[in-house]
Amino acid sequence: MATTRKRKIKLSDIETPLTQPPLATFAAKNKIYYVDKDNFPSQELLDLLAPEKSEDQVVQYYDSEKE
Repeated sequence: MATTRKRKIKLSDIETPLTQPPLATFAAKNKIYYVDKDNFPSQELLDLLAPEKSEDQVVQYYDSEKE
């Protein structure tokens, strides 16, 4: 069961998570976060937190893991 936690992070620390966990929305400071996109109150903030991953980014990540 999921729990809600509040954390303060800087937008500059946010990265696109190139990981396998399907519920990873974004990463910041080596931690993976999940945001419920259907119930998030601000679409503008959600777009900053969770930009869509490009297929090239995902392929590049998995190729680097094989090396």
